[in-house]
Amino acid sequence: MLKNNLYPALVLTAATGLLAACGGGGGGSDDKTDDVNETRIQIYNASPDSPSLSFEFEDNDDNTTNFLFITYGDASALTTVQKNGNYEVTVTGLDSDGEYEDILETELTIKNNQRNLVFASGDYPDIALTQFDFNLDNLYEDTFRLVIADFKTSSTGYDIYAAEAGESFSDSTLWATTLPGEIFEVEEDIETDTFDIYLTEPGSSDVIFTAEDVAMESDTGYVLITRDSFGPSEAGIALDKMTSSTTVVSYEDAYGDAQYRILNALDQTVDSSLVSGDNTYTQEGIEAYGFSDYETVSYGDYQITISDEAGDPLYSRVLLSLPQNSTRAAAVYLDLAGEEKVLTFPESVRQQTYQSEINFVNLSDIDQVDVYFVGPNETIESTPYDFQSVDFEEVESGSLPSDTYVVNVVIETEDDTLETVYISASVDFSDDYNYTMLLYKDDSNTDFGYSVLFAPAEATSTDDDDDDDDDE
Repeated sequence: MLKNNLYPALVLTAATGLLAACGGGGGGSDDKTDDVNETRIQIYNASPDSPSLSFEFEDNDDNTTNFLFITYGDASALTTVQKNGNYEVTVTGLDSDGEYEDILETELTIKNNQRNLVFASGDYPDIALTQFDFNLDNLYEDTFRLVIADFKTSSTGYDIYAAEAGESFSDSTLWATTLPGEIFEVEEDIETDTFDIYLTEPGSSDVIFTAEDVAMESDTGYVLITRDSFGPSEAGIALDKMTSSTTVVSYEDAYGDAQYRILNALDQTVDSSLVSGDNTYTQEGIEAYGFSDYETVSYGDYQITISDEAGDPLYSRVLLSLPQNSTRAAAVYLDLAGEEKVLTFPESVRQQTYQSEINFVNLSDIDQVDVYFVGPNETIESTPYDFQSVDFEEVESGSLPSDTYVVNVVIETEDDTLETVYISASVDFSDDYNYTMLLYKDDSNTDFGYSVLFAPAEATSTDDDDDDDDDE
């Protein structure tokens, strides 16, 4: 809903006053006062290929509580409900036609004076809900209560070790052993601190995942969740820390690799070089208006140099930061002065059922372009999928239902007339891929003077992880 009316922004305007998830980076309160023992519900989306999910809880007095657009790896706020007891629960998500439909109807029992956790997991749309409850009774000062959930698709269970931050695995203590799809409370409360957390296969001392500097310093309840992560990291695991706030803090493997690719919006073939300390990575022969494959590299900050085929540098003043398990693109283009330049931005390689992740990047010489994805039997006035007012060097992102679309790029003149900047042939957007699109000035396009570089990237599913396991 790309307005940015790619999902879920379009529907949010109709959801005022209801509850929406908003996870992400740091912040939020871990204070114990947020965890008082009332009847509360918190939702977490652990379905790795799902779009954003919405939940309706209806009690036997027809009172409803709604949790809207909870994306994968995100959570709702911990929300007080009017009463405990049985609730009819309806989960809504996208269908293959890009319409919202009820994908699950079930009944859950919400317990009184408890923090009731509800996890959505499994392959979309055949998801399941798993419930767990706990409280903070008899929690002493300078300790926290720990709940652990294992929703990594290919998991056979993990031993979870922890050491004070900065100490090694040999100094760590075994906290618990997980079971696939299971949620449990660790028997003894733990002294507050900041930790390095290590995962191994059960009974093994070989560390397969490390999360560093996991702050657990409040007298409260923490939930640690293992789930699928998508990118070049060998572990394929992310560790999420959830509290009573909407903020979910995600940790990738502290030693995981990263990956990048080069998108070339110039009219000449280029070579690229990434340098960070002793690490150097090169990609050669990236064709005009083409793009390279992803290259896996050690995580870190890299200086990019773009050169022509003769080896003469065209641009070398941009830094590409590649955190652990990240996927980044570097687009080469001409700025408004006609000089070569590089713009970097993140890309998604997670596969979603029935939709693709879209990046639209305006590298033309005009501001305020509107981008419409026009499906069968639609026009730019009727399609719900668009980006609005995209400026030069701006990146817009969103999710687009799988279908065939004509991509129209227009600008609005002072007399409210729409002028065409670019119009594509019919493009099949498949959920097997995510897409980056670069709008660039193209004097060879005699119709409009602009073109779009379509750069699909094959999306990764949890089935790919299973295939890798079978090969080992």
